[in-house]
Amino acid sequence: MNDLKAIVKRYKDYDSWLPNGYISEEIYKNLEDIMIDAELIKDYVPYDKLVRNISHE
Repeated sequence: MNDLKAIVKRYKDYDSWLPNGYISEEIYKNLEDIMIDAELIKDYVPYDKLVRNISHE
């Protein structure tokens, strides 16, 4: 349980915690910045090429 708490805290610290399943372009860009800083990816991927938000309303 402590690991899960630490993971959630880390997401919140990086402003990457989503209160729902919707990924805005701003949130997506923030996550890409983190991945580039960590050298997990080299370049940005266009938001509309990777994210598909679906409304369940």
